[in-house]
Amino acid sequence: MALALIADVMDITGETYSDDETWRLNNLLHIASREIKVFTGQKLERVSHTWKTPFRTKLLLPQGPDPEITTVRDLDGNDVTYSFNGYDTIYISNPGLVQFDLEPFFYSFGTLITVNYIAGYEFIPDDLKAICVQMALRAYGANPLQSGKTQESVTNYSYQQGQAAAAGAIGMLPMEQAALLPYKRFGRSIRTARA
Repeated sequence: MALALIADVMDITGETYSDDETWRLNNLLHIASREIKVFTGQKLERVSHTWKTPFRTKLLLPQGPDPEITTVRDLDGNDVTYSFNGYDTIYISNPGLVQFDLEPFFYSFGTLITVNYIAGYEFIPDDLKAICVQMALRAYGANPLQSGKTQESVTNYSYQQGQAAAAGAIGMLPMEQAALLPYKRFGRSIRTARA
């Protein structure tokens, strides 16, 4: 799902687009959205997540913001006793189960815990939309051979390249990355964040 729509592009540029232009811009908005999600490690829009993780007494949810826990279960589908700090951390009690013979059962660190939850923005923040639109428009209007020339000169030596070349075909410029830092989830790997 794109973080910004053609309507957002039209609001920013004040222009209308043909069907072909709309098709191309839609593709670029989706690509820009994917780049933003990879950089932040977040899906950002409000969706359901199923996260399987080895048992620990403290679990940091890989996706946010505003998580709403649906279920926390062990490998056998039994409900696990937990508490939630309302932000990003689940605390699991151990022992979590008492077997039929009333012997306590302790979770081991090899036990898988499955957390089902909903997280993300109900409405995408305006600054995220603006960055997405900016990246898409830059790629839309960029001539691959002439894009955004920057130049550096030292004495008799001069070096010049397109600004987009440093960022990739539809990559992020340093100022865009800086603006996205508040949305980034630190301390979580990309693999975990995409779980």
